[in-house]
Amino acid sequence: MRNIHSTPFSDKKFELGEGLLWDSENQHILVTDILKGTLLELDTKGNEISSHIFPDTIGWALPTEKKDIYIVGLGSGLFLFNKKNPDAAKPIENSFPADISIRLNDACTDSKGRIWYGSMHRNNPENRQGKLASYSFS
Repeated sequence: MRNIHSTPFSDKKFELGEGLLWDSENQHILVTDILKGTLLELDTKGNEISSHIFPDTIGWALPTEKKDIYIVGLGSGLFLFNKKNPDAAKPIENSFPADISIRLNDACTDSKGRIWYGSMHRNNPENRQGKLASYSFS
């Protein structure tokens, strides 16, 4: 068996780093710092290109069909985010999680383009109030 080891990709420090996404359009890696409410864009060498701070936690970002426009899962719901106009994230769905003690956490898309996303308690991961939801554009 070969000796394989991991090496750190970036020296950037995260409070709670998750939500990795390869942005093939821009050839960058997106990563969230959930608790700091920050979406970071890194080049393939791990250097920070841009940083976008939201007024809430951010679990993830998913690409749309339009360049530089993402759906982001903030603690309070789904928002449309345009990197060219970062101060104007537009809410598109905020009926889930509805409870302010719950935040959005992870997400993925399926073959039909639906977004599947989960939630969890903001302050106590042991509190099992999280749920699964889906969203589709219709």
